[in-house]
Amino acid sequence: MARLLDSGKGGMNSAAVRLDRPDVDVIIVSRDTRELLRVCLASIEMARPAYGGEIHIIVVDCASSDDTVGALTPGFPRVRWLPSSENLGFTRGNNLALRATRSPLVLFLNPDTVIQPDALPRMTASLLDSSRRGLVGPRLLNPDGTTQSSRRRFPSVWTGFIESTVWQRWADSWNVVADFFVRDRSSDEDQSVDWVVGACMLAQRDALSDVGLFDESFFMYSEEVDLCRRLRDRGWAIGYVAGARVTHHEGQSSQRNLVRRDLLFHESRVRYYEKHFGAWPAALLRLATLVHFAILLGEESMRALLGRGPADERWPRVRAHWTVVSTFARQSLRALNRAP
Repeated sequence: MARLLDSGKGGMNSAAVRLDRPDVDVIIVSRDTRELLRVCLASIEMARPAYGGEIHIIVVDCASSDDTVGALTPGFPRVRWLPSSENLGFTRGNNLALRATRSPLVLFLNPDTVIQPDALPRMTASLLDSSRRGLVGPRLLNPDGTTQSSRRRFPSVWTGFIESTVWQRWADSWNVVADFFVRDRSSDEDQSVDWVVGACMLAQRDALSDVGLFDESFFMYSEEVDLCRRLRDRGWAIGYVAGARVTHHEGQSSQRNLVRRDLLFHESRVRYYEKHFGAWPAALLRLATLVHFAILLGEESMRALLGRGPADERWPRVRAHWTVVSTFARQSLRALNRAP
């Protein structure tokens, strides 16, 4: 276990001075995010002196079309590249790197993040503060420096019917939403949580070995919720480290295809419900999600008919929402046909 000396008062809210820290594997799964990844890698390199221990960077490149590997290799010679000929997604990409590495600590990092130099030391100190703390996450920041919501409680069976849907417009103050986003606790204090957003997570490899790798039935989204639930079920604690700060350009790594992003987000949430709540709640969530998409399609169609918004975006947005509705409907029919 690392030995740390904090300067000043306040424990983890003070700057940690390194005495001894274990090696850490930094795993990044990237697809067509060359310039975002360049900034991310530079921030990790700048963090090496503050950490002191060995930092091994592994980038899984998922069939990028922007020459990510060729363009960035000369500037980052210490990065280990694991190129793939297909888009593996978040779970398969991370699992590929996990199987190819062995450091006692693993940092899962999105390519659209910028890690501050003292973030990794602070997260490491928090993670190793208890032998049963399996995973921690930092305070995520928006590019303007404001705090980005990243602490969560596990969803109740009702959460998916409201959160990130049209119904949240009217139900945002309801307890089911407030509890999910941990609004009863300040983001300025270290705390135990149910799960943290997967843009940046530091885990003990022993904990991951105990519960298994990411569930590859999740392509991306909800996989970190599932992982943290399995960790908690095995007695591992999850922590939030307020003093560790990481800027997250949220959604930038998936901004190129918003239709696919929306489909993956909601399909993964239905998969989570199937796994943790059962077939009937998942089937009802599918129906509610289809209604959600249909309402959005109706709203976009009305805006286009009324001439609202940039002229060159009106009908493309309608077509995009129609694609979401029709695709999710087909996916739901296939899922129902597979059901026992």
